[in-house]
Amino acid sequence: MDNQSSLNKLQTSQSIAPALSRLRKTLGDERVSEKTHKYEIATFESNKKILAVIYPNTTEQVAECLKIANEFKLSIYPISGGKNYGLGSTVPNVSGSLILDLKHLNRIYDYDEELAHVTLEAGVTFKQLEQFLEDEGGRLIMDGIGSTPEASIVGNTVERGHGMGLYADRLDHVCAMEVVLPDGSIINTGFERYGENKVAKLSKWGLGPALDGIFTQSSFGIVTRLTMWLRPKPKFFQSLIIHAPTSDQMAVLVDRFRQMRLDGLNVSMRIFNDYRLVAFSSQYHNLKNNTTDYLSQEDIDKNKPEGSGQWIGIAGLYSFSPLHAKAEREFILDTLKDQDLAIEVIDKEEADLRVRQDPSKREEMDFFFYKSSLAGYTTDKAINMCYWRVPGEIPSKKDIHKDSCGLYWYCPVIPCRGKDALIAANKIQEISYKYALEPNIGFLFISERALDITGAICFNKQNPEEAERAAKCHDEILESMLQLGYPPYRLGIQSMNMFSNTETYSQDLLKRLKTTLDPHNVLAAKRYSSL
Repeated sequence: MDNQSSLNKLQTSQSIAPALSRLRKTLGDERVSEKTHKYEIATFESNKKILAVIYPNTTEQVAECLKIANEFKLSIYPISGGKNYGLGSTVPNVSGSLILDLKHLNRIYDYDEELAHVTLEAGVTFKQLEQFLEDEGGRLIMDGIGSTPEASIVGNTVERGHGMGLYADRLDHVCAMEVVLPDGSIINTGFERYGENKVAKLSKWGLGPALDGIFTQSSFGIVTRLTMWLRPKPKFFQSLIIHAPTSDQMAVLVDRFRQMRLDGLNVSMRIFNDYRLVAFSSQYHNLKNNTTDYLSQEDIDKNKPEGSGQWIGIAGLYSFSPLHAKAEREFILDTLKDQDLAIEVIDKEEADLRVRQDPSKREEMDFFFYKSSLAGYTTDKAINMCYWRVPGEIPSKKDIHKDSCGLYWYCPVIPCRGKDALIAANKIQEISYKYALEPNIGFLFISERALDITGAICFNKQNPEEAERAAKCHDEILESMLQLGYPPYRLGIQSMNMFSNTETYSQDLLKRLKTTLDPHNVLAAKRYSSL
């Protein structure tokens, strides 16, 4: 029996009573709870058991919790918001764990408008920072998120989640991490570790080996704080909605926008298929289905809004002046004029006109312009698609765990080339239809060179047979993408075995780092690790 198995066997609610007593003395009675049920629920079936939940309030308390964990050989699983929907939510990789919830570390400080940065603790949400920036005058914006506004910025960053705008590669735009190591030591990364200096929050790497990366997608430490770089609010923001009738035209769209980005145009882009478009505002059981046990392309064509393409691109164009805005818009339109694309351009004048003519358009214009995630705002509209196959209507107050939403994300990364997007999309569609599920596919320009796939498998969690099909579909898509040369950039808790595909010497180095930093394996066992 390995060390982790032995540890899990020993840990029960009775055996950890002395440890919980120590934790209560450290944190206070109200910060230690044995009510764990809601933390054991994911958007897919999970049988992992949690023994307790602890709620530190400061970095120093996080450090004390880890020291106690080492003394009592506890298995600790940190979360910062628990909104890792479709990838495990709050559920740990191994049973017998204690959840360390960082939601009370929610302070924002060291805001610098001149140099455009802000420092955040691990519990700060996207919605919280959005409101903070608005309260400070709205002159700076963050890079938004396509998921719930209640997600943690630090949590999303260390999982290498992405943004929606020009700073989509979120990890590339943070620095000065504060990290609690598994033994309770507290360190800082970059120039922050040199004490008082004027560049710690401005220059990413520091001097000597850079450490930031090893604390992302790892169990080497808990990031309790970091500095996030912001952008000035664009003086002239325009949103472009592009409808591509066919997958071949989607591929052209990828190639044209890649070149525009490489040439230096300040434009962000995400592309998703019509299945996702329909899932934003409808549910499976309310739509016409004349052909199969799932909605075929023919069925989707009958149910999507008139004029919608098979693929929809939403681009954000960020310009310096009205003249730049006009020239750049015309450049994009000219670049795409040989394609049969329906293109809407929405600027403030156009958005205001639509709302004046029809006040009911306000919500739509909020989504595409006034409060666009491409311009640093948050929205929970994308959460609607989690209810795609859930019986009943979407509630006004959404709780995807309580409402038994079934969801898997699959997250391969591919070259930013149209031919690769086409290959991936066709394979995903083929596998999804095989399991009688809808292919809900998105591509995001994480850079000029790579596309992140955000693929969703939405299913009825209350239907065991459908849930089993969804799990098999997810696994086959990931395996097929890997065979095509498109590895995942992020994994759910049920797929951590795929991490073992890396080269032997890399695995050996990571094991040595883990055993050196965490000899008792107390922190996030089996998370992006074989240990």
